[in-house]
Amino acid sequence: MSVESDEPDLQEKVDHGWYLLSADQRLFPMDNPEFLIAVGDREAVPAEPLSWARVALTGHSDIAGAGAEARVTGRGAGHIDFAMLSLDGTVVVRGVEGREWTDCVLLKDPHRLPAMRELGTRMAASPETPQDTREALQRWLRHTAADWPMNEVPTT
Repeated sequence: MSVESDEPDLQEKVDHGWYLLSADQRLFPMDNPEFLIAVGDREAVPAEPLSWARVALTGHSDIAGAGAEARVTGRGAGHIDFAMLSLDGTVVVRGVEGREWTDCVLLKDPHRLPAMRELGTRMAASPETPQDTREALQRWLRHTAADWPMNEVPTT
């Protein structure tokens, strides 16, 4: 989903597009719209590790307006910057503002992509990755190993 960054009704279009994409592709179940969102200071120097917070939609989603203004889903109203994950880990949504376009991209079954598993494996083994993130990655790799082709987990 892409919206030109200079659209006069950018926030409404991004919110609408994000919701349709996320609901259709099952970021969350319609009867219980809960998912995870990466939280933390994206502008901290040195970079602060992000962690996951469980959230639930309770009405109209305003990710490009109030959410971005609160620095939960962005860097100010109309400037999205977020990562979301389904509770079962099978759907990832990334939203980011570019120079000309504001985009929300959805990836289903990231564990089935060799590059994603290899990245997860490298990060899980790296002492530079925060301990809680390493543990979460190790759980993810174990949990999804049965769905990996020929039950193999990539090694680095």
